[in-house]
Amino acid sequence: VSFIGPRPNLLAVDYEPGVTEPPMRLEVEQPILTADNMEKLRHVELFSGGAFHAEELDICYPAAWGANGMEAALASLAAHAVDAIAQGKNILILSDREVGPDRLPIPALLATAAVHEHLVKLGMRTSAGLVVETGSAREVHHFACLAGYGAEAINPYLAFASIIAMKDRLPGALDDYELVKRYIKAIGKGLLKVMSKMGISTYQSYCGAQIFDAVGLKADFVAEYFTGTATKLILPAFGSLTGGLDVDHPEIRRAGGRGAEALVPVEKPGSVSVFLELARRHGDFAMAGVCCRATITSGTIADARLVYF
Repeated sequence: VSFIGPRPNLLAVDYEPGVTEPPMRLEVEQPILTADNMEKLRHVELFSGGAFHAEELDICYPAAWGANGMEAALASLAAHAVDAIAQGKNILILSDREVGPDRLPIPALLATAAVHEHLVKLGMRTSAGLVVETGSAREVHHFACLAGYGAEAINPYLAFASIIAMKDRLPGALDDYELVKRYIKAIGKGLLKVMSKMGISTYQSYCGAQIFDAVGLKADFVAEYFTGTATKLILPAFGSLTGGLDVDHPEIRRAGGRGAEALVPVEKPGSVSVFLELARRHGDFAMAGVCCRATITSGTIADARLVYF
């Protein structure tokens, strides 16, 4: 179970029925939202008597800005979040659906953490809920990271589309609804397992808990966007984060952009395999760490592409 929306003051004693009611919150059975759920959420004011108002924030930025554009894009995103809350919006939807030939996405985890931390510093985090609509969330760890840094609900639209597209190759005759349902159930079980290892029993307690160690991110970068997260191995920040975005971008990849020619083929794909393969080739685990870029000790950060650049 997850709750979306503004959070009430648990210590308040001055609520008067019919006069000063605590803020309402949306309850969802689990934090993974379908496309239908997202459409309802976008127009939630129609279903809630005006108690909730959603605002969609685009987490993409012009590709022409290049690698240095991400920092400015994050500042703009945080400012738009503050403006939306000031205008009475109490559900913020961070979406990368606008990604295209001329627009690059901010990594979903970075965008979520940046908005979450900015609102916390301004004392506005309890005024709105955060929902993430991203094509980068696929594995359990991706969802766990997003939840750990403030996402109250997540819509992995690309994962759903991929599963539906490959249904003819899957055993059994399953319709689209059943495929999505089973994927959500699998992710839900995975999240429960991750939380249980930390002794956490509810999604509400895990949401925003930030119980991670960052590897490969600069200390001042972590302090700014992942405040309170421990970091030991220090590497360049934005350059390492944006180094592989051009590989994901079709126009730059066709033009032979930086990193496009050096995707590392390994027999068994995965972050550990790529790390060891790079270390073997270059004889330097530090270089392999740079190639792996932004990673978390228990897996890869959402959106991270393992690229030698």
